[in-house]
Amino acid sequence: MMDHLPFNRGSFEVVTCLNTLLNLPSLDVVSAALHEMMRISTTHVIVDIRNGDNPYMRMKYWWHGRSADFSTVAYRLKDIESVFQSGGFRIEQAFPIGINLRPLAWGYILVGSRTTSPSPSP
Repeated sequence: MMDHLPFNRGSFEVVTCLNTLLNLPSLDVVSAALHEMMRISTTHVIVDIRNGDNPYMRMKYWWHGRSADFSTVAYRLKDIESVFQSGGFRIEQAFPIGINLRPLAWGYILVGSRTTSPSPSP
């Protein structure tokens, strides 16, 4: 569903998606969702992720995945940065959640900004 949103290209100036990406089961699914958000945004995409570089968060979500009916995944900031770059965006700001040290932050609120002009709607 998130890989085909029912909106035209550039329908929104800002697209916000919070407390969602951690429930997507893989980086491929997150990538498809982010590309769709970038497609419908003219300027910014704001998302949050759980910090996959934090060993505690990785273990917490790995353990949850063994015992729950739905996934929770902590993604690495560098992987999400690559997804944004491949969609013509860059991470303008990464606000740490919890501890303000990259390997120990619980997560990040990310503000992605468009670096290329949006393609015209088909």
